[in-house]
Parts: sequence; C-alpha cells; structure tokens
Amino acid sequence: MFLKKITIKQEDKTYNYYKIVASYRDKDGKPKHRLIQNLGVMSEDDAERMKLILKAQQDSDLVLAKASDIVVTKHWLFLPIILLHSLWETYQLHHFFPDSLLIEAMVLNRCIEPLSKIHVVEWMQGTILPALFGSPNLPDDYAVYRELDFLNRQEDALQTHLYTQLKRLDPTVGEGFFYDITSTYMEGSHCMIAKLGYSRDHRPDLEQIVIALLITPQVHHFTGKCLKEILKTLPPYLVWLTILNNDSV
Repeated sequence: MFLKKITIKQEDKTYNYYKIVASYRDKDGKPKHRLIQNLGVMSEDDAERMKLILKAQQDSDLVLAKASDIVVTKHWLFLPIILLHSLWETYQLHHFFPDSLLIEAMVLNRCIEPLSKIHVVEWMQGTILPALFGSPNLPDDYAVYRELDFLNRQEDALQTHLYTQLKRLDPTVGEGFFYDITSTYMEGSHCMIAKLGYSRDHRPDLEQIVIALLITPQVHHFTGKCLKEILKTLPPYLVWLTILNNDSV
C-alpha cells in the first residue's frame, strides 16, 4: 500500500487529493491500483504523516510512539568520546597501539573526567568506547596497571611517533618555538628541584623553581625532559643566552 496524490486545478486554485491504494496486476499482467481508502484533500504535512503511518504499518521493525511515551532507561557518553577518538585516529595512535582499548580509555578519561586508574574500566563501561572496539570482553580492573607497564616501555617510541605525525599533518612543525619562563620561590631547603639563583621576585635568599613553557606555533607543548635535547640543536650563542636566563638548565 502507498499514498497516491492526485492534483486537480480549478480556476486559480489547486487541490491535492490523496488515496490509499495497493498495486496489483490484472489478468493481462498490466499494473493497476486498487483503491483502499479515499482520504480527500490533505495538507502536505498531513500527507507526510500518513506516509509514515503506512510505512510503519508495513514494516514490523518500525514502531510509532509519542515522544511523551519514550523513556530513556540507560545512556552512554558519546560526543566527547567520538571527538577524542577521531583525534586518536588522526594521529595514527590506533596503529601504534593496535587493539589497546585500555590505553585509549586511560587517555580519554584523563581528558574528560580524570579518575584514579583503578576506576578507568568502570568509567569506560558508561561510554561508547567499547562499542567502537566491537564490544570486546572488558578487562578486569587491575589490567590497567599491566597496560601502564607496557606504556612506560613505549615512551621513547611514542614521542618519536607523535613528532612524526605532527610533521605529517603540518610540515612547518619544528621550524619555530615560543619559549617563556617564570619562577616561584619557597620556604625550606628540602625540595630536590629547588636551587638558589637569580630571583625575578627579588628574593635571592630563598630557593626557587624555574618554570619554562616551550610550545610550537600550533600550540603543541614540550615536556621539560626534552629541553636539553633541543638545546643541543641550537647555535652556541643561543644556548649561552638560554643558560644566562635560566641557570637551572
């Protein structure tokens, strides 16, 4: 069955009549329409509603319901997961960590709702992330610590991979950096990374920590551990200027 539209023009007006008809073939095999119900004149909106009713009536998988009758009994975190998952794939991390649901879960959890590692598996079950991996068997809570050991062993290779991906996405990465430093001083003398030195706060009598920020024009930041390696690539006079301004390097 389907909705058949018949348009009739009378003087300056146009009328749309609708009928519910069913297709069949006569004894000569010619296709024809059998009238089921005359519906008369209908607006376009009413006609669309009737089409939906007929479609739902003929498809057992479709269900008609009022919005007020629909009750949500369970939901999964979707939008931030799918956004970060797309970035994960953009940087080819799904190739670097193939089938590593837990590692991606730890990273996404850190971005969205940081929790202790023991709760990552529980948090993951409230997201669509397992479904993106084909709904695999979920690991136990302590599996996350085994993944952390694996991740720690991959640190150097991961940094190389990320830099390679940055260069792939933007060949200008590495051609320039923005570098800024500040410092904070403290009371006491047992902080392992605090030292006496030039004080921007005019407190040369107190130990201080120098804090540096190194970013690319694309706002990708670098960790403190890579600063000495970067200095090795700079001309000597730039190294001297850097050390002059930051004697803790």
